[in-house]
Amino acid sequence: MFGDGNQQRAFTHVSDVVGALLKLVVEPQSHRQVINVGNVQEITIYKLAERVRELSGSSSPIKLIPV
Repeated sequence: MFGDGNQQRAFTHVSDVVGALLKLVVEPQSHRQVINVGNVQEITIYKLAERVRELSGSSSPIKLIPV
């Protein structure tokens, strides 16, 4: 991964976004409004890599690439 892995991101499953958008389309009060559809739970990229490695049963090292 690039950098030290401390970058934080919040991920949202695509089906959750599609569901929210379908509800917003038929909601008159949502028209011309800015709506944030997402997740507020953040994870560092390094922790995400550890989780992917754990869930996949991989023993691959996590390599940090300086930027």
